[in-house]
Amino acid sequence: MTVVTQASPSLALIKYWGKLPSGVNLAATSSLAVTLGALHSQTCITDTVDGAPVPEDVVFVDGEAQPLDRFAPVINGVRSHADFPRPVRAESTNTFPTAAGLASSSSGLAALAVGLDAFFRTRLPLESLSSLARLGSGSACRAVFGGFTTWPAGSETAEPFLPADHWEELRVLIVVLEGAKKPVSSRDGMERTRLTSPYYSSWVHTSANLFDEGCAALTRRDIERLGSAMRRSYLAMFSTMFTSDPPIIYWLPESLAVIRLCERLRAQGVPVWETMDAGPQVKLVTLASSADSVTAAVRDSVPASRVIRSPVGGGPTVEVHTTDDGQPHG
Repeated sequence: MTVVTQASPSLALIKYWGKLPSGVNLAATSSLAVTLGALHSQTCITDTVDGAPVPEDVVFVDGEAQPLDRFAPVINGVRSHADFPRPVRAESTNTFPTAAGLASSSSGLAALAVGLDAFFRTRLPLESLSSLARLGSGSACRAVFGGFTTWPAGSETAEPFLPADHWEELRVLIVVLEGAKKPVSSRDGMERTRLTSPYYSSWVHTSANLFDEGCAALTRRDIERLGSAMRRSYLAMFSTMFTSDPPIIYWLPESLAVIRLCERLRAQGVPVWETMDAGPQVKLVTLASSADSVTAAVRDSVPASRVIRSPVGGGPTVEVHTTDDGQPHG
């Protein structure tokens, strides 16, 4: 049997940055997120290659073999509930740059957890899969659900907040400025920030109010209030990176150009608000009625950029491919 799972990344509108020193990937700040329906990670899981059983677990991302330490807790966690706990081979590909600030770990680990559940036929509830996906990537616990999600600080699982069709006109324009792998991983960057930034505790305190404000604005479909909370959230988050020792600077000159462009567009009455994560890419939250004009403005301002338009996405999808006799293997 082969299982193919597809999941979309989870973009935090109100940011998670920093882990609690106790537990595994427990967020120090509550986050509010949207699923990016235009981007996908696809993971293929099997336990045979050329008819022979896989001798041990192996994971590939975009064709490159990966160290197992990040994936083993997820694989073992799901497999511990299985009746046939065999080694597996997982191959993941992304339709967007990997490890470049576009939340590829969230969709990749969510696809892995959901795919393993289908492969081993464990039928775990989504809350359990969210908790297991979190062991590989914190933000993956949100990507298991789709739509709009929250992840409360200190919680082992994310929570569905609002369905994907709650705000059908909402669009996220993903401005891709560089496809290279970022120099400092999110995991290392968070820990450096927690240990060395003098403003980290202020960031954690400020985030609680921004989370409440963002949730209220999203519920009311108030893009101006949501955008304001988003903007303050990502800028406060980056202030802790800039003041880490040594500083963590993901921005490119083009990143700042897009930020300043958004300021000019808002001054002209265009509803567009930017946010950023651990990488140089900029994500713009706007409405469908403004997407064309904003996209054109970005391309005029930063011609080398690539703009991907995304609606709000749903949860992961699963395809099960059986053996020639129509029976699932295992």
